[in-house]
Amino acid sequence: MRFLKQYYTNNELPIIVVFIATIIMSIWGRSEQGPQVEKLFIAVSMWYAIFKIKRINIIRAKNQTPQHIYILYLFLLISGIIQTIRSAIWGNTYGNGNLYITLFGNEYTALLMAAPLFYYLSFTERPLLLLKRFSFYFACWCMILTITGINFYSPVNIILLSIFIFYPYYSKKKRIIYLILIPFTIKFGLDGMRSFLILLTFGIISLLLSRWKKLSTIFCFGILFITIGTIIYSIQTKESPFTHMSKYSNKQNMVQDTRTFLYTELAEDLTETNSWLFGKGAYSGYYSEYFSKSYNLIKGKTTGRLTNEVTFLTYLLRAGIIYLIVFNIIIILAIINILRKSKNEMMHRIAISLTGFFFNGYIGDMLGCNFFHLTIWIMIGLAFQNKYLTMNNNNIKHLLCE
Repeated sequence: MRFLKQYYTNNELPIIVVFIATIIMSIWGRSEQGPQVEKLFIAVSMWYAIFKIKRINIIRAKNQTPQHIYILYLFLLISGIIQTIRSAIWGNTYGNGNLYITLFGNEYTALLMAAPLFYYLSFTERPLLLLKRFSFYFACWCMILTITGINFYSPVNIILLSIFIFYPYYSKKKRIIYLILIPFTIKFGLDGMRSFLILLTFGIISLLLSRWKKLSTIFCFGILFITIGTIIYSIQTKESPFTHMSKYSNKQNMVQDTRTFLYTELAEDLTETNSWLFGKGAYSGYYSEYFSKSYNLIKGKTTGRLTNEVTFLTYLLRAGIIYLIVFNIIIILAIINILRKSKNEMMHRIAISLTGFFFNGYIGDMLGCNFFHLTIWIMIGLAFQNKYLTMNNNNIKHLLCE
């Protein structure tokens, strides 16, 4: 750490540590797919980063965040703690592994509930500069993984939003790296990784629309309206939009309905266990008939699937509908605050990127505790800081120059 302290303050070390851990994680694709040593390193690194968040950042967040937003945010933090304690006391592995190792060593359990703590890192001295710098480093790393074949399907989706947020502030040489990554991203998307294409689309749109505040506003509110409207319609009619989409195309990888059963099976499990309101805890699973054979799942005798391929459904499983609604409200209010008050294009790109995260959260899988979630929570934090909202384009450009 002494080497890092030559270039970064103690306040910024958590961001560096999360980035390094994500680099290691990306070699195997996901943390649970790597060797035990790698899993231990990632878990220890993430907890180290969380506990290294400085008190000064917490004080700044409390003083600078609108009170009603901070109350909602504290609700997420307190709920995460309660759900972790709940699993630590009453969790059951059914003899399959160690409860506490899985609870605190898996990025999809207690660490997932702890990810909102990254909000405080938006109050460090140089959050934008660090996100810009490490997004580029990660893009270079993804190129190495793909070209060498170490992990052909490199997790470029982790930076698909941030690279377009900072794209205008990179040199022409650095932009070439991103342009090379785009065809690979499209290839990954066409091979079935739809979240890659969704995030890429929102990233490009953020770059194109950010000059015009009215167009950015119309686009963001349009996507929010469509997403929320579709959810309400599906609840009332019990009809899946994914099923309808799959009827009108032969491109199986792109529109094949692989989501309806995920919603249905989780809903059935939450209903049977009376867990809709508060979820099932930081360490929890649900019974899936579809995956019962491949995962050896037996209803009532195994934990079930720890995660769901839809981001917000896993939060629903962990902490319930109230937590999910509050989380969604914070994201929406962050988007609205930017569109109302921002005076620069970069913040408009952040609003569109957060809209993309919200939209993808009901379709794609972007779970875990890694650099992507750190980026999302820093963006949410920036959305409520007048310092960044009131800057003009020249101020932002000067802030991000290296």
